Order: sequence, then C-alpha cells, then structure tokens
Amino acid sequence: MNIDFDTLVPMAKANQNFSQVAKLVDEKGMVIILKHNKPNYFILNNQEYENYLTIRNKYYKLIIKEIISDNLEALKELAK
Repeated sequence: MNIDFDTLVPMAKANQNFSQVAKLVDEKGMVIILKHNKPNYFILNNQEYENYLTIRNKYYKLIIKEIISDNLEALKELAK
C-alpha cells in the first residue's frame, strides 16, 4: 500500500482550515486526519467512497459464502 504523505493532515490544521482539507480531497480523492500522530479519520470523495462500498460488499459476499459452505450440513439439518 502506497501512502501519499500529502494526504496526511493533522487534526489542528483540519480544524483551522477545513476548506483547504476539502480542496485536498478534491485533488487527491482522500485525506487522512491524524489525531495524536495516528490516522483517525478518513475523508473520501464520492467516487472513492463508492469504490470502498463496492470492495466491502464483495468481501462480505465472500465471507457469507464461506460461512455457508463451512456450515452447509448444519444448515441443511436446521432446515428440516
């Protein structure tokens, strides 16, 4: 995972100048707000948020398939 250090913004700077943070989100697609020098908040533009939802939903579907596959016999027994 490559980190664009230009997208890291300290909480104090974000509080003082949110319009600058919004502009950075427009340019980069995402900004990471640091709290106590650790990533704490992620601000995404709409396209990045849609991408995140798509990936998350695919991941959830894989997990559900695995759970069903691992427990198929028990689920069949419960369905009787």
